[in-house]
Amino acid sequence: MLEKVSDVEVLREKFILHRLRQVSRFGRYDIESFLEEQAEADLPDCEHHDQDSDCFWCWLTDSEVFRLPETISVLDLFKTTLTPVCVKTCQLRLCDLNPYRALLENAESAKFYVGRDRFIVMVGQDKTSVFEMRENPDHPNKTEFLCRPFGAEFGYTALAIADLLMAEWMRKTGQSALARSILVSSIQIQVCQERGRAGDDFDASVAVSNDGSKIIKASWIVVYDPKTKMMMFHRPDWFAANKMKIGEHKRRALPGKQLTVPNAKDIDSFTEIVTFVRNELIGKIPDGSQVVIPLGRKSEPILFISGNHLQKDVPVGVCQVQLP
Repeated sequence: MLEKVSDVEVLREKFILHRLRQVSRFGRYDIESFLEEQAEADLPDCEHHDQDSDCFWCWLTDSEVFRLPETISVLDLFKTTLTPVCVKTCQLRLCDLNPYRALLENAESAKFYVGRDRFIVMVGQDKTSVFEMRENPDHPNKTEFLCRPFGAEFGYTALAIADLLMAEWMRKTGQSALARSILVSSIQIQVCQERGRAGDDFDASVAVSNDGSKIIKASWIVVYDPKTKMMMFHRPDWFAANKMKIGEHKRRALPGKQLTVPNAKDIDSFTEIVTFVRNELIGKIPDGSQVVIPLGRKSEPILFISGNHLQKDVPVGVCQVQLP
């Protein structure tokens, strides 16, 4: 019998925290409590990031995660929050500015806003530019000096703003509290949005791992009973509300060609899936296996399950096929 999941809400929260911890998101389980603490901190917590040798704030300015809310005008930050500095004395944590100071100082009547790590923004009369200093991939001991246009549509602009806000916070200027508030609250908004997306993904899933870190979403669940040789096609709705555990024998099947999504109103549309399962899976996988069958980029896969009868409360499948 296929095993249903208990403590769904506990697993849901574990899945959300696992999603937040991924490096492509925020890199730590405790990001929400961490940001609450940072919202009141005099200085950013620069302890080591739990998945890297760098601190969270340094990691953030190199992660392409940071985004300013649409309600904040990027250019207005230079008038209300950020403090210009003298390029003759400023420093960047990751780069030596000395070779470039003369170039920067030649910009007449421009104001310079210097970040903590590697960004400088020059606000001139006619245009605003972003200077980024980074290691040359071909010459690790040398630095590249990149000059790019400034604009909200460019991802590196958001990283530069995060770097500048962090520097403002660390320098304890008159605007440090405001810079901290904008930086922290911007990430809190993103965390809240990601939490919502992760929760929606979990709610739509039909199976989840014991530790809550993995889920399976499916457009159809196909259950094959080897005793009766009956194949039943189920919509995902019931399974989304009564999630299964991802089994030990879960695998992925790669069809030779892209399969089409069955249509409940057209019984013949199930034929292609039935043929594939009969030819490629039945008799070739152990009893109790769960097989994910991809259907293309725009469609959720089909989950095929080979095992004994489902629980008694499972509704009858939309389509039932008796195999010879």
